[in-house]
Amino acid sequence: MHIFFGSQTGAAQNYSKILSEEAQKAGFEPQVVDLMDFTPDFFKDVKIAIFALATHGEGEPTDNAKKFNEYIIAPERSATEFKGLKYTVFALGNKQYQFYCAQGRRANEYLEKLGAER
Repeated sequence: MHIFFGSQTGAAQNYSKILSEEAQKAGFEPQVVDLMDFTPDFFKDVKIAIFALATHGEGEPTDNAKKFNEYIIAPERSATEFKGLKYTVFALGNKQYQFYCAQGRRANEYLEKLGAER
Protein backbone atom coordinates (compact mmCIF):
# COMPACT_ATOMS: atom_id res chain seq x y z
CA MET A 1 0.00 0.00 0.00
CA HIS A 2 1.22 3.45 -0.92
CA ILE A 3 -0.01 6.67 0.64
CA PHE A 4 0.66 9.66 -1.60
CA PHE A 5 0.27 13.19 -0.29
CA GLY A 6 -0.05 16.65 -1.75
CA SER A 7 0.34 19.18 1.04
CA GLN A 8 0.94 22.91 1.22
CA THR A 9 0.90 23.54 4.97
CA GLY A 10 1.62 20.03 6.25
CA ALA A 11 -1.94 18.90 7.03
CA ALA A 12 -2.12 16.29 4.26
CA GLN A 13 1.38 15.10 5.11
CA ASN A 14 0.43 14.68 8.78
CA TYR A 15 -2.78 12.93 7.79
CA SER A 16 -0.75 10.53 5.64
CA LYS A 17 1.38 9.62 8.65
CA ILE A 18 -1.75 8.86 10.67
CA LEU A 19 -3.12 6.73 7.82
CA SER A 20 0.19 4.88 7.68
CA GLU A 21 0.07 4.11 11.39
CA GLU A 22 -3.49 2.81 11.09
CA ALA A 23 -2.57 0.73 8.03
CA GLN A 24 0.30 -0.85 9.97
CA LYS A 25 -2.09 -1.79 12.77
CA ALA A 26 -4.29 -3.49 10.14
CA GLY A 27 -1.37 -5.58 8.85
CA PHE A 28 -0.33 -3.53 5.81
CA GLU A 29 3.18 -2.35 5.01
CA PRO A 30 2.45 1.21 3.91
CA GLN A 31 4.86 3.54 2.20
CA VAL A 32 4.22 7.27 2.56
CA VAL A 33 5.26 9.13 -0.60
CA ASP A 34 5.59 12.88 -1.17
CA LEU A 35 4.17 13.74 -4.60
CA MET A 36 7.03 16.26 -4.96
CA ASP A 37 9.10 13.30 -6.13
CA PHE A 38 6.46 12.15 -8.65
CA THR A 39 7.55 10.39 -11.83
CA PRO A 40 5.31 8.39 -14.18
CA ASP A 41 6.98 5.20 -12.93
CA PHE A 42 5.52 5.80 -9.45
CA PHE A 43 2.51 3.63 -10.15
CA LYS A 44 4.24 0.86 -12.08
CA ASP A 45 4.06 -1.67 -9.22
CA VAL A 46 1.45 0.01 -6.98
CA LYS A 47 -1.71 -2.01 -6.47
CA ILE A 48 -3.34 -0.08 -3.61
CA ALA A 49 -3.04 3.69 -3.28
CA ILE A 50 -4.40 6.26 -0.91
CA PHE A 51 -4.15 9.89 -1.96
CA ALA A 52 -4.29 12.59 0.71
CA LEU A 53 -4.62 15.78 -1.31
CA ALA A 54 -5.04 19.33 -0.16
CA THR A 55 -6.24 22.11 -2.42
CA HIS A 56 -4.31 25.36 -2.68
CA GLY A 57 -5.47 28.82 -3.69
CA GLU A 58 -8.26 28.85 -6.24
CA GLY A 59 -8.66 25.09 -6.60
CA GLU A 60 -5.05 24.44 -7.59
CA PRO A 61 -2.84 21.53 -6.59
CA THR A 62 -0.35 22.10 -3.84
CA ASP A 63 3.19 22.94 -4.93
CA ASN A 64 4.38 19.38 -4.33
CA ALA A 65 1.48 17.84 -6.34
CA LYS A 66 1.71 19.98 -9.49
CA LYS A 67 3.65 17.42 -11.56
CA PHE A 68 1.22 14.66 -10.56
CA ASN A 69 -1.78 16.83 -11.45
CA GLU A 70 -0.32 17.78 -14.83
CA TYR A 71 0.36 14.13 -15.56
CA ILE A 72 -3.13 12.80 -14.80
CA ILE A 73 -5.00 15.56 -16.66
CA ALA A 74 -2.80 15.45 -19.79
CA PRO A 75 -4.89 14.56 -22.86
CA GLU A 76 -2.39 11.95 -24.04
CA ARG A 77 -3.10 9.67 -21.05
CA SER A 78 -4.81 6.39 -21.98
CA ALA A 79 -8.00 5.07 -20.43
CA THR A 80 -6.09 2.02 -19.18
CA GLU A 81 -3.05 3.78 -17.75
CA PHE A 82 -4.02 2.98 -14.15
CA LYS A 83 -5.79 -0.32 -14.78
CA GLY A 84 -5.28 -2.64 -11.82
CA LEU A 85 -4.84 0.20 -9.32
CA LYS A 86 -7.28 0.27 -6.44
CA TYR A 87 -7.43 3.69 -4.82
CA THR A 88 -9.19 6.12 -2.59
CA VAL A 89 -8.81 9.86 -2.22
CA PHE A 90 -8.96 11.88 0.98
CA ALA A 91 -9.51 15.47 -0.06
CA LEU A 92 -8.52 18.09 2.47
CA GLY A 93 -9.87 21.60 2.32
CA ASN A 94 -11.72 24.45 3.96
CA LYS A 95 -15.43 24.88 3.21
CA GLN A 96 -14.98 28.65 3.28
CA TYR A 97 -13.18 28.49 -0.06
CA GLN A 98 -15.07 28.53 -3.35
CA PHE A 99 -13.12 25.56 -4.71
CA TYR A 100 -13.55 23.31 -1.68
CA CYS A 101 -11.50 20.10 -2.06
CA ALA A 102 -11.11 20.72 -5.80
CA GLN A 103 -7.79 18.90 -6.10
CA GLY A 104 -9.06 15.75 -4.43
CA ARG A 105 -12.18 15.78 -6.59
CA ARG A 106 -10.10 16.29 -9.73
CA ALA A 107 -7.70 13.48 -8.88
CA ASN A 108 -10.60 11.14 -8.13
CA GLU A 109 -12.24 11.97 -11.46
CA TYR A 110 -9.09 11.52 -13.54
CA LEU A 111 -7.84 8.39 -11.80
CA GLU A 112 -11.15 6.75 -12.57
CA LYS A 113 -11.03 7.95 -16.19
CA LEU A 114 -7.57 6.40 -16.47
CA GLY A 115 -8.77 2.97 -15.39
CA ALA A 116 -8.15 2.95 -11.64
CA GLU A 117 -10.84 1.42 -9.46
CA ARG A 118 -12.28 2.93 -6.27
